[in-house]
Amino acid sequence: MSLKSSCLISISSLLAILILSGTSGAAPSGVRLEPNVIAQQPSMLGDLGLNVTNIVRQPDLYLLVAGLSVIPGFEHHESVDLNEDLGESPRARRLLRYGNLLGNPIIPIAASITSYGIGRWLHFNKLAAFGCDLASAQMLNGALTLSMKVGLARRRPDRSPYSFPSGHSSTAFTTAGVIMHHFGPGWGLLAEGVGAYVGVSRLGANKHYVSDVVAGAILGNYIAWRVGHRRSAMERFNLAPTIGGREYGAQMTLRF
Repeated sequence: MSLKSSCLISISSLLAILILSGTSGAAPSGVRLEPNVIAQQPSMLGDLGLNVTNIVRQPDLYLLVAGLSVIPGFEHHESVDLNEDLGESPRARRLLRYGNLLGNPIIPIAASITSYGIGRWLHFNKLAAFGCDLASAQMLNGALTLSMKVGLARRRPDRSPYSFPSGHSSTAFTTAGVIMHHFGPGWGLLAEGVGAYVGVSRLGANKHYVSDVVAGAILGNYIAWRVGHRRSAMERFNLAPTIGGREYGAQMTLRF
């Protein structure tokens, strides 16, 4: 997938988030709303803004990006033997043919919008929160990955541009990290396996060096962890209004 296509996907996704975030979450008049229905009702655009604000304040983000950015300087020391072995094996090509599809950012973005929409419609906040976190993580991942691709301008093994880091890998591992946070290690490890499959498929297509894939995995998991960590911190402390007819109040909850 070209850099132009990636940018178009990111812009389209943001527009969809803006539209969905404008959906009214108001309850019918006279209905009492539970505290965490109001306080924890996720908002895609609101959560995206909070996640951006949170992650840019983290010193380890800049340390991570700086550390990863030195890797392309060792390009001449990297072997492409594994790429050649995978590319020359008909069996490997058959097994890895779905990697390009599974690493496409359209899939997690569509999943995030669908999860959010169903969650808001059914007032199932956990599903809506998953959709919000997946969307935020993918938007952050896309911005960082594209910035590093353009800024570092590393050539792929086939000499086409924008090799580092692997966007398919970072997308797949970002999704895996969000799944891990919301659904536990069982589903998370399965999703991490899918991420590894995507990364190997990109080697078989001779589109990346091993370091591109590893960097994508590190970046994706880091972003997912940061988004999930903010969600956990938010859920531990809850200050919410209560509304019912002419009754107004507030409730604070602190979980240990």
